[in-house]
Amino acid sequence: MASVSVIIPVYNVEKYIRQCLDSLCGQTLRDIEIIAVDDGSPDNCGAIIDEYAAKDARFKVIHKKNAGVSAARNDGFKLATGEYVYYVDSDDWLELDALEVMYRKATRSKVDVICPDIFINDRKLTVFNIPETVADTPQGVRPFQRAVFYGNCGFDGHPHSNLGAPWHSMIRRSLIEDAGLSYDPYVRGIFDDGLFMLNVFEHAQSAAYIHDHVYHYRVVESSITHRYRPDCFEAFARAFERLEEFIRRYDKDEKFVNAYYTRVLIYLKRSMSINFFNAQNQKPLKERYAQFKAAVGKEPYRTAIEIVDPKVFKSRLYAVCLMLLRAGMPKIAWSVYSIRIGHKLMKG
Repeated sequence: MASVSVIIPVYNVEKYIRQCLDSLCGQTLRDIEIIAVDDGSPDNCGAIIDEYAAKDARFKVIHKKNAGVSAARNDGFKLATGEYVYYVDSDDWLELDALEVMYRKATRSKVDVICPDIFINDRKLTVFNIPETVADTPQGVRPFQRAVFYGNCGFDGHPHSNLGAPWHSMIRRSLIEDAGLSYDPYVRGIFDDGLFMLNVFEHAQSAAYIHDHVYHYRVVESSITHRYRPDCFEAFARAFERLEEFIRRYDKDEKFVNAYYTRVLIYLKRSMSINFFNAQNQKPLKERYAQFKAAVGKEPYRTAIEIVDPKVFKSRLYAVCLMLLRAGMPKIAWSVYSIRIGHKLMKG
């Protein structure tokens, strides 16, 4: 059994894949296995993975028909034998001691999940503005779970990033296996990682947060969370459906529900860049605004606008927009946001 199984879904990242694989092959923790899942990639990624596997016996390679990142991660997990599992995106890379740092601290603390700090485009990001923390009870893990929802928002009084991305956490493999957890293809890449991590923290008995910056996240505009999505509200609705099922199944408390509604507003904000004000959107501004106004008048956006404290958002502009929406002034909120991203005020 390896110490750590690294699972990498691979699709159309020929430009970046070698940097990712080199950072894994060079890890100071040698007792690892690298499970690369070629998800029907249309470029040369499949051949590149095979090239690395021919040189390094720690590789396990799957070539399959494209079925999405969730299915690829699930297929990779089926081959995992490590004590811990770590999911890596194939356009990112790791510090060379990343796996050793996480594994040693996870085993020393005897925790189910360990969450490190990261880099975003080479800029250090401190996930939580708190000291290194070990939670050794299920109740102590709950703040980690709520943090899955947030992004650049307040977390139990502390500014932070969110813990939804799979590379934010190294997870004990037996936890995933015993609880029967998997990524949900139904949500089609929108918050599938967040849903998975909510379930991980629901079943975790312990978790730790460390201040070591170990993972380099590369912001790629063509990724599923950044590219133009005219169908974004339909995609978000699938995620909200699953999240509300989760809330009912586990009878989640008010803090959790409020965190969920914060995520709803984060997606409303995201819709501005990936839909309404995206350069590829050729619809007239008037038509776009009508869609926006209709959306904020429906659930779950309506309740989110009513109950979420604007102070949780680091962006003062977005906090102002939220207050305007709450006051029943969606057109002014729209105009304020349009100024922020360089568009003219909407007329008529």
